[in-house]
Amino acid sequence: GTGRNLPYYSVAKLTLADTNRDMLIEASAKLRDAEGEVQGVQLALADSEDILDESPRPALTGHGDPGGEASVAGQISEQQRLLRSMQKFPPESFDTVVDTFGLCSCKDPRTALEQMVRVCRPGGRIILLEHGKGTWKLINDILVAQEQAHFNRWGCHFNRDVDALITDLVEREGLRPVWRWRTHFGTTICAVLEKR
Repeated sequence: GTGRNLPYYSVAKLTLADTNRDMLIEASAKLRDAEGEVQGVQLALADSEDILDESPRPALTGHGDPGGEASVAGQISEQQRLLRSMQKFPPESFDTVVDTFGLCSCKDPRTALEQMVRVCRPGGRIILLEHGKGTWKLINDILVAQEQAHFNRWGCHFNRDVDALITDLVEREGLRPVWRWRTHFGTTICAVLEKR
Protein backbone atom coordinates (compact mmCIF):
# COMPACT_ATOMS: atom_id res chain seq x y z
CA GLY A 1 0.00 0.00 0.00
CA THR A 2 0.94 3.63 0.39
CA GLY A 3 2.60 3.31 3.79
CA ARG A 4 -0.42 4.50 5.74
CA ASN A 5 0.52 2.24 8.67
CA LEU A 6 4.18 3.32 8.90
CA PRO A 7 3.68 5.22 12.18
CA TYR A 8 2.53 1.98 13.85
CA TYR A 9 5.76 0.08 13.19
CA SER A 10 8.54 0.27 15.74
CA VAL A 11 11.11 -2.12 14.29
CA ALA A 12 14.77 -2.02 13.22
CA LYS A 13 14.06 -3.28 9.69
CA LEU A 14 10.87 -3.19 7.66
CA THR A 15 10.07 -4.38 4.14
CA LEU A 16 6.95 -2.93 2.52
CA ALA A 17 5.75 -4.98 -0.43
CA ASP A 18 3.02 -4.32 -2.96
CA THR A 19 2.24 -5.36 -6.54
CA ASN A 20 1.48 -1.74 -7.45
CA ARG A 21 4.54 0.42 -8.20
CA ASP A 22 2.58 3.67 -7.78
CA MET A 23 1.51 2.70 -4.26
CA LEU A 24 5.14 2.10 -3.31
CA ILE A 25 6.25 5.39 -4.85
CA GLU A 26 3.67 7.15 -2.67
CA ALA A 27 5.02 5.20 0.33
CA SER A 28 8.54 6.41 -0.51
CA ALA A 29 7.27 10.01 -0.35
CA LYS A 30 5.90 9.31 3.14
CA LEU A 31 9.31 7.96 4.10
CA ARG A 32 10.95 11.21 2.95
CA ASP A 33 8.42 13.21 4.99
CA ALA A 34 9.13 11.06 8.05
CA GLU A 35 12.94 11.43 7.83
CA GLY A 36 14.46 10.59 11.17
CA GLU A 37 11.30 8.84 12.38
CA VAL A 38 11.36 5.78 10.12
CA GLN A 39 14.64 4.00 9.37
CA GLY A 40 15.66 0.67 7.85
CA VAL A 41 12.76 0.49 5.40
CA GLN A 42 12.93 -1.39 2.12
CA LEU A 43 10.24 -1.06 -0.53
CA ALA A 44 9.70 -4.15 -2.66
CA LEU A 45 7.62 -4.56 -5.77
CA ALA A 46 6.37 -8.07 -4.99
CA ASP A 47 3.41 -10.35 -5.56
CA SER A 48 2.21 -12.11 -2.41
CA GLU A 49 1.14 -15.06 -4.54
CA ASP A 50 4.65 -15.44 -5.98
CA ILE A 51 7.01 -13.99 -3.35
CA LEU A 52 9.08 -17.07 -2.47
CA ASP A 53 12.55 -17.41 -3.98
CA GLU A 54 14.03 -20.81 -3.29
CA SER A 55 17.35 -20.18 -5.06
CA PRO A 56 20.35 -20.27 -2.68
CA ARG A 57 21.35 -16.64 -2.05
CA PRO A 58 21.27 -14.24 0.88
CA ALA A 59 18.03 -12.47 1.74
CA LEU A 60 17.49 -8.83 0.95
CA THR A 61 18.27 -7.00 4.17
CA GLY A 62 17.24 -3.41 3.69
CA HIS A 63 19.19 -0.29 2.86
CA GLY A 64 22.08 1.68 4.15
CA ASP A 65 25.08 0.44 6.08
CA PRO A 66 24.70 -2.32 8.66
CA GLY A 67 24.55 0.33 11.38
CA GLY A 68 21.52 1.95 9.78
CA GLU A 69 23.20 5.36 9.37
CA ALA A 70 22.21 5.92 5.73
CA SER A 71 19.91 8.84 5.02
CA VAL A 72 16.35 8.30 3.87
CA ALA A 73 17.20 10.22 0.68
CA GLY A 74 19.90 7.63 -0.11
CA GLN A 75 17.44 4.86 0.61
CA ILE A 76 14.90 6.31 -1.80
CA SER A 77 17.26 6.28 -4.80
CA GLU A 78 18.01 2.63 -4.06
CA GLN A 79 14.27 2.05 -3.68
CA GLN A 80 13.66 3.38 -7.18
CA ARG A 81 16.13 0.80 -8.52
CA LEU A 82 14.36 -2.02 -6.67
CA LEU A 83 10.97 -0.91 -7.97
CA ARG A 84 11.97 -1.69 -11.56
CA SER A 85 11.34 -5.44 -11.20
CA MET A 86 9.44 -7.86 -9.02
CA GLN A 87 11.30 -9.00 -5.91
CA LYS A 88 11.29 -12.42 -4.27
CA PHE A 89 12.55 -13.51 -0.87
CA PRO A 90 14.22 -16.72 0.32
CA PRO A 91 12.33 -19.01 2.71
CA GLU A 92 12.30 -17.92 6.36
CA SER A 93 13.38 -14.33 5.57
CA PHE A 94 11.15 -12.46 8.03
CA ASP A 95 10.40 -12.55 11.76
CA THR A 96 6.89 -11.22 11.13
CA VAL A 97 4.70 -11.07 8.04
CA VAL A 98 1.80 -8.61 8.08
CA ASP A 99 -1.00 -8.41 5.53
CA THR A 100 -3.48 -5.56 5.85
CA PHE A 101 -6.62 -5.77 3.71
CA GLY A 102 -4.74 -7.53 0.90
CA LEU A 103 -6.36 -10.97 0.57
CA CYS A 104 -9.45 -9.41 -1.02
CA SER A 105 -7.39 -8.34 -4.02
CA CYS A 106 -5.41 -11.56 -4.58
CA LYS A 107 -6.36 -13.83 -7.45
CA ASP A 108 -5.50 -16.80 -5.24
CA PRO A 109 -5.60 -15.88 -1.54
CA ARG A 110 -4.81 -19.43 -0.45
CA THR A 111 -1.51 -19.33 -2.35
CA ALA A 112 -0.76 -15.86 -0.95
CA LEU A 113 -1.24 -17.17 2.60
CA GLU A 114 0.98 -20.20 1.90
CA GLN A 115 3.72 -17.88 0.58
CA MET A 116 3.46 -15.75 3.73
CA VAL A 117 4.05 -18.86 5.84
CA ARG A 118 7.06 -19.87 3.72
CA VAL A 119 8.86 -16.53 4.07
CA CYS A 120 8.19 -16.39 7.85
CA ARG A 121 10.84 -17.85 10.17
CA PRO A 122 9.94 -20.62 12.64
CA GLY A 123 8.74 -18.93 15.83
CA GLY A 124 7.73 -15.90 13.76
CA ARG A 125 4.26 -14.48 13.42
CA ILE A 126 1.84 -13.90 10.59
CA ILE A 127 -0.50 -11.00 11.37
CA LEU A 128 -3.61 -10.61 9.23
CA LEU A 129 -6.07 -7.72 9.27
CA GLU A 130 -8.60 -8.51 6.58
CA HIS A 131 -12.19 -8.03 5.53
CA GLY A 132 -14.64 -10.46 3.97
CA LYS A 133 -17.74 -12.52 4.52
CA GLY A 134 -19.44 -11.63 7.79
CA THR A 135 -21.32 -13.54 10.44
CA TRP A 136 -24.74 -11.98 9.69
CA LYS A 137 -26.83 -13.33 6.78
CA LEU A 138 -28.30 -9.91 5.97
CA ILE A 139 -24.81 -8.37 5.65
CA ASN A 140 -23.58 -11.29 3.53
CA ASP A 141 -26.60 -10.98 1.22
CA ILE A 142 -25.73 -7.31 0.66
CA LEU A 143 -22.07 -8.17 0.01
CA VAL A 144 -23.04 -10.84 -2.52
CA ALA A 145 -25.47 -8.52 -4.32
CA GLN A 146 -22.86 -5.76 -4.63
CA GLU A 147 -19.74 -7.90 -5.12
CA GLN A 148 -19.32 -7.59 -8.90
CA ALA A 149 -19.86 -3.81 -8.99
CA HIS A 150 -17.49 -3.38 -6.03
CA PHE A 151 -14.85 -5.57 -7.69
CA ASN A 152 -15.16 -3.73 -11.00
CA ARG A 153 -14.60 -0.40 -9.26
CA TRP A 154 -11.99 -1.31 -6.62
CA GLY A 155 -10.51 -4.71 -7.59
CA CYS A 156 -11.66 -6.07 -4.23
CA HIS A 157 -13.62 -9.27 -3.50
CA PHE A 158 -15.18 -8.03 -0.27
CA ASN A 159 -17.27 -11.14 0.35
CA ARG A 160 -14.50 -13.76 0.44
CA ASP A 161 -14.69 -16.19 3.34
CA VAL A 162 -11.38 -15.04 4.83
CA ASP A 163 -12.14 -16.66 8.19
CA ALA A 164 -12.41 -20.06 6.46
CA LEU A 165 -9.15 -19.38 4.57
CA ILE A 166 -7.38 -18.64 7.86
CA THR A 167 -8.85 -21.73 9.56
CA ASP A 168 -7.72 -23.87 6.61
CA LEU A 169 -4.22 -22.35 6.73
CA VAL A 170 -3.87 -23.01 10.47
CA GLU A 171 -4.86 -26.66 9.97
CA ARG A 172 -2.72 -27.30 6.86
CA GLU A 173 0.41 -25.51 8.07
CA GLY A 174 0.22 -26.42 11.77
CA LEU A 175 0.25 -22.79 12.86
CA ARG A 176 -0.51 -21.81 16.43
CA PRO A 177 -3.35 -19.29 16.68
CA VAL A 178 -2.20 -16.61 19.15
CA TRP A 179 -5.18 -14.28 18.79
CA ARG A 180 -8.23 -14.09 16.55
CA TRP A 181 -10.94 -11.46 16.56
CA ARG A 182 -13.90 -10.39 14.39
CA THR A 183 -15.89 -7.16 14.37
CA HIS A 184 -18.15 -5.07 12.08
CA PHE A 185 -20.78 -7.83 11.86
CA GLY A 186 -17.92 -10.30 11.42
CA THR A 187 -16.65 -8.67 8.21
CA THR A 188 -13.35 -7.50 9.74
CA ILE A 189 -11.03 -10.30 10.78
CA CYS A 190 -7.78 -9.98 12.70
CA ALA A 191 -5.57 -13.01 13.33
CA VAL A 192 -2.13 -13.45 14.85
CA LEU A 193 -0.65 -16.83 13.96
CA GLU A 194 2.67 -18.30 15.08
CA LYS A 195 4.75 -20.49 12.80
CA ARG A 196 6.06 -23.54 14.64
